[in-house]
Amino acid sequence: MTTQLPNMFFHQIDAEGGFEPLGDGAPGISIKILSNSLDTENKTGNHTKLLRLGRGTTTLETHDHPY
Repeated sequence: MTTQLPNMFFHQIDAEGGFEPLGDGAPGISIKILSNSLDTENKTGNHTKLLRLGRGTTTLETHDHPY
């Protein structure tokens, strides 16, 4: 059975505030959660976020997640 998601229309977001460090220790990378109905235990749902890379940020490996 699929879950009916509500219609969401495009709207203005704050592109400067509300970002938090990614949390994996990588300097210069921050995220802002826009929506989250993710259930990692049951591997269902959705997760929408903005990923911001600061000027000069480099990444050494690919980000991988189990879902």
